[in-house]
Amino acid sequence: MANDVFISYSHLDAGWADKLYKSLTDAKISAYLDSARLKGGELWEQSLAKQVNESRNLVVLRSKAAKDSDWVSREVGLFDGFTLADPKRRLIAVNLEGEDTSRASVQQLNQLRTAGMYAAGADKVDPNVWADVLRAIKDTIEDTDDAVKIAVAVLTLTKADVQSPADSKLDFAEILNTFNLDAAAVQQRYPGGRLDWRPFGEPSSIRTIVDDLITRLTAASGRQFRWRPAPEELWSVDTIEEAVVQIVNAPLSLVVVDTLALKHPDVYRTMTQLRDFLKRSVTSWLLFPPNASDANLLSYRSVVKKWSAPLLRDYFEPPIPPDLMAPQFGVHCGDVSELQRMVRLAAGAYLARSEGSPKATFTQVR
Repeated sequence: MANDVFISYSHLDAGWADKLYKSLTDAKISAYLDSARLKGGELWEQSLAKQVNESRNLVVLRSKAAKDSDWVSREVGLFDGFTLADPKRRLIAVNLEGEDTSRASVQQLNQLRTAGMYAAGADKVDPNVWADVLRAIKDTIEDTDDAVKIAVAVLTLTKADVQSPADSKLDFAEILNTFNLDAAAVQQRYPGGRLDWRPFGEPSSIRTIVDDLITRLTAASGRQFRWRPAPEELWSVDTIEEAVVQIVNAPLSLVVVDTLALKHPDVYRTMTQLRDFLKRSVTSWLLFPPNASDANLLSYRSVVKKWSAPLLRDYFEPPIPPDLMAPQFGVHCGDVSELQRMVRLAAGAYLARSEGSPKATFTQVR
């Protein structure tokens, strides 16, 4: 289809429509916006039907003005007919004010309405609220494509945890002493929420790191992969099981663990729940150490990779899908963990061949 999104709106909400169009375009989502709004010419039905039909999803900006708009009603009604033939096409309502209770099947995004952003106008909207709206639209659009979905749970601390460790029952002093870390330097690793965490104190957030990982995976496999962070419900005792079920239902899942967060009671509880629920899923666990790797060992690994090419290519860049007949190599960095990795990989390859199972659960330690 020509467009990912058709934007339906009242001309009184043109500022919001323009802002949405620009934001979607910046996010590499193709959108159609009829800024001029057709003036009722003879070709109205043909032109409207063509543009709506060529858009995979329709986002309607709902307000009192939109409710009274014949244009919006026609566009939404026309798209409704297309969704009956193709359930992958989604109608998404961004509620600027009010809510359309007559359409229970339509996804309703209420972030702007709840935050009372409409009266101030599109130029004054809180950027965090706007980011939430865009993320919800993007998630819905990606739900309907053919990409392989990867659910990612990031088990780490937040800015609030390290700034007020006593309130979160975190023994911050023990953590610092165990790894000989500086308090101020550690706090800089946690500038906000869990996806803002910067492993090892590096400038890249875990969100950026996972983005890069998925991009590389897509390039290496020839298949499109997408990832979605675990829902916030994962951190509530009352809703954690519901959130875990969402992760389990994903084709693949990744659990990223911050070593410094293991002493946090909420993180430990969540990790335990995930372990129990994900035993039968295709899941990778990635545990980040509290310190950056030793420079000499990183240099050693780089030299081994260069000097051994292409002999150890499958070790450094495992083929997708895995070649179960490939030899298992190891690069030792002064401890027994690599030996353990080799044994586990060999045992897993043997079981996969003997049982004919395409699925396996991998535990990776970085």
